[in-house]
Amino acid sequence: GAQFTVEDSPCEADAGTLEPEDHDCLGNVIAEKKKKKDDGPEVPDGYEVIYVLTQGSGLVIRDVSDEPEFNVNATGRYTIHTLVYDPNTLDLGIVQFGVTTGFDVNGLLVQGGGTICGALDVTGASFTVEDCGNRFIFPNPAEDQLHIPFSAMFQGHPATIQLFDPFGRIVFEQTLEAVNSIERISIADFSSGMYNVVISGTGSTNWRRSQLIMKK
Repeated sequence: GAQFTVEDSPCEADAGTLEPEDHDCLGNVIAEKKKKKDDGPEVPDGYEVIYVLTQGSGLVIRDVSDEPEFNVNATGRYTIHTLVYDPNTLDLGIVQFGVTTGFDVNGLLVQGGGTICGALDVTGASFTVEDCGNRFIFPNPAEDQLHIPFSAMFQGHPATIQLFDPFGRIVFEQTLEAVNSIERISIADFSSGMYNVVISGTGSTNWRRSQLIMKK
């Protein structure tokens, strides 16, 4: 009879990488998907992408989401991972939040020594989540990005952010709906020096002022 060789097709799934933020408070934590072509993810036909939130060095799975954004209500070290998988071969029903780990899932995949084609970015984007309490702005001194937690300050009401340069000129102003979130402001284009950050509650007398050291 005819002889032929059957070869295993390579697993082409690739989870790519995520870009972590440096500072986060209780509430939303977000990872940015890298936009470089060679950073992936590579998603074969029929495969799906989800994001996995793990806690601690043991990568205990806490949540999954369609986007790399999660609500975190406990302090600690967290990581957001990208998972590329085929729903027909990897049943996510096996995941028990607080019990199953990222290492458990990785062990099922070809990349982790298992038999299932898929990809998990084990390194992921890591965050240290703190209880910022009444902290007004951070980091301070700042270089590229300023973080302003709003949930404790204005409890979700509209607010206006103003940034004054050392000469008293307004160099940034924004009015937004501050609903249990942290506003991130890019300050990379501002020169070094002492600035004043003023937060005012729209339609109210609530306001806060703080000095910010811009360090380049």
